[in-house]
Parts: sequence; structure tokens; C-alpha cells
Amino acid sequence: MSACTDGSTAPQRNQLSNDPVAIYEIRDPDDARQHVLQGLLLSRAAPLTSQRVTSALAWAMEIIGDGSPLPPLGFVADVGHVALGALRNIDMAALPDVDGLEHTLTRRYEDYVLGKLYADMSFERASDALLRYQGRDRNRALAYMISQQRQRCGFGGVVLSPAVVKGLMQVSTDTILQQVWMAADAGISSNLIEDYESLIAAIRNTGELLGPADIFELESGTALAEFGQRIALRQVLQMAELLQRDLPHQKPRSMPRSYSVATNIMEEDHYPIGGFTSISNRGTIESLVRSELAYIDDDVRPDLFDIKFARNELLYYSRDENQFLRRRLSYLILLYPDLITIRFKDSHLPCQRIILLMASMYVCTRQLLDWLSNDAIRFEFLFVNPPDDRNLSDERTLIETLLHEEILMGNVVVDAIAPADIAPRCSAAA
Repeated sequence: MSACTDGSTAPQRNQLSNDPVAIYEIRDPDDARQHVLQGLLLSRAAPLTSQRVTSALAWAMEIIGDGSPLPPLGFVADVGHVALGALRNIDMAALPDVDGLEHTLTRRYEDYVLGKLYADMSFERASDALLRYQGRDRNRALAYMISQQRQRCGFGGVVLSPAVVKGLMQVSTDTILQQVWMAADAGISSNLIEDYESLIAAIRNTGELLGPADIFELESGTALAEFGQRIALRQVLQMAELLQRDLPHQKPRSMPRSYSVATNIMEEDHYPIGGFTSISNRGTIESLVRSELAYIDDDVRPDLFDIKFARNELLYYSRDENQFLRRRLSYLILLYPDLITIRFKDSHLPCQRIILLMASMYVCTRQLLDWLSNDAIRFEFLFVNPPDDRNLSDERTLIETLLHEEILMGNVVVDAIAPADIAPRCSAAA
């Protein structure tokens, strides 16, 4: 046991690494139990109740069961309560004041950590995705989200036996609340204070709490899959993010349309039927707002009308174009069975070649669907039937997961095709 500055004792801190991120182990069951109880006392998002204590222990159990270090339990409880709908305007007087704990620590925690949870857009999207899960799956998804936050922000945690948390879950909540206050009387351990200091500093210096890959896994449901099944998906999303950085952020200027074809629709009221809907600074002279003609001055050249025309500042009526006639574009992507030969990682590449191919197809599909949103665009990923037992079933599952929403909307089709049917399929698409 080591002495704290206030005369209390702290559990032995067995450092597991030399990194600035403190991940340490508490082997003594009593010390680990004290650490969990004191951490629960520092929850600041909502006052402790029996239901919230039970939920916090269940979330902690999922984190420990996954083999991840456990952040301070108060932070785990705050993340869960905020993500699942805890009110922001709580009665601060109902929150406990811990003797021997600096008020500046709790104030900085509320400002930098809780404030970040309330304002971060990535956390808000992840919170919305959590509501789709039910039962224990929701606890597992929340544990995944907290673990990804810890890795992205770079704060530490403690490794302890799951039996410590499991033992607390078997005790009544009223008894746990009494033990929490008894643990507070012993003085907050220096280890827990250090954890909160590093937690505040890490989150304060982080841009977004979750990355695009983390949010995608929560929204698609793959966050609950086995770790080995998520490696390829996460690598594809990471490579796609790198590829997308070099693409232009604005939509390129559309090419002149030389032809249009009728859109294949079943209901005539499925698309708008035209009419003026807004005003913009682009359009034809027939759509010019009539009040713009007041800038014409016969005595001055160039007049204000000419200047506004040259600077694209004239106003035009924007027509909600009839979508019965739209340009139809079809992209057929054939994947042959010999692609299994590129399931290979070069020493100078961050991942396998097949992962880079999947990322390229994913970026192209999403970007073209965004840029050509006014067209009847359709992507068809066709897996050519192999002559033997070799196949690309894993790659097909990966594409269906990545483009799940596009498949539901009908913009993407994933199918198998025989070699003899390739030419008729292309002719039909043309």
C-alpha cells in the first residue's frame, strides 16, 4: 500500500506499460473493489440511483469481459447516461460533494468532459445508433463505444478481475450505495485522481470522440461481431477515408446532357412534376427574376446589371425539374474468382491489396452517388461464378455491409452471374 497526500492509502499500481497512457493492474480484490466504488462516486452527469448504479456496473462488466481496460467507473456511467438520454439540466445540488476532492477537478471534468459529450456530433450520432440495440446488445454496443473513445482520445484505465464487478452486481443497490459512501470516507485514492486528470487532458485535446469507422460499425451493427470479422471492415473504412481526402470537396460541374431517357417508375407521383421552388444565382435568361431588370441603366456602360451578371450575382428562379426524364447511368463491376490471389499484403502497404480494392470501389460508389444525385444511377457488383469451389463470399459480404443503405434504396445491386450472361447483362444495361 502507498500513502496518499491526505493520509489515506492507495492500492498498489502495477504499471503494464511505460507509455504516458496509464494502463495499470490492481490485483488485490479489496483494492479493486474500493477503486470501483470510489469511481462510481465521481459520476457527474446525473445523481446516483439504484437503476443507474445497476446500469453502470453492467456496462463495466461488458468492458472488462471484452478484455479492455476499465476507465473510471464514474466516466463510464456518465457516458452511458448521456448517450441514453440523461437530462442536461439536472439539479447540481443533488450531486454529492466528496470530501478531500478538489472542486477544480470536478469543475474541469464537467466543463471539458461532460461539455464535450453534449457538444460532439460524432458522439451524438453514436448515441442515436445505440438506441437501435435492445437488451444486452445495447450494453455491449456502449462498451464498444467507450473502448473506442479510450483508444482514440488516449486515456488509460485499470485492469482488474471481472469477479470484482460481478460480486458487486450480486449485492443489493442500497448496499452498494452505502459502500460507496463508506469508500468516500476513506479518501479518494491518488490513482483515481490521476486517472481523472489524464482523462480530462486527453478529451480536452481531442477533436472528435469517435471516428467515422466507429460510427459506421455502430450504425451497421458490426460493432457486436467478433474482432476478427471487424478487421477487414475497419481497414476498408480507414483506407477509404485516406482516399477520400484527395477528392474535391465540391461537386464538379456537370457535363452538358446530350440525351435523356425515361425513368422506370411505377407511380406517377413518386417524383416532382416541376415548378419554381427557390431562387439561386444560376439559371437561364428566361428564369431571371424580373426585379433584376431595374439594374439596367441605358446611360452607363457597364451598368450595375452587367457587373452583377459578370460576377454571377443576378437572381434566377430555380425550377424543380421534372424527374420523369433523367439521365440513366449504369456501372457494372465484374469481380472474377482469381481476385483471391490479391489477398496478399506487401511490406510497404498498410493492408492487403484486396482491402485497397474494396476501399477504392466503396469510395467511387459513394462519391458518384453523391455527385450524380440528379441522375438515375445504378451500380451492379457482379461476382462471376467460379469454375471450381473458389469464391469471394467474404468480399461479397463486405460489400453488402458497406453499401447496405444504398442496396435498400435500389442504387446498388450485388449479384452473382455466369460468364455466359455477362454480355447480355451489359447490353440490357445499355
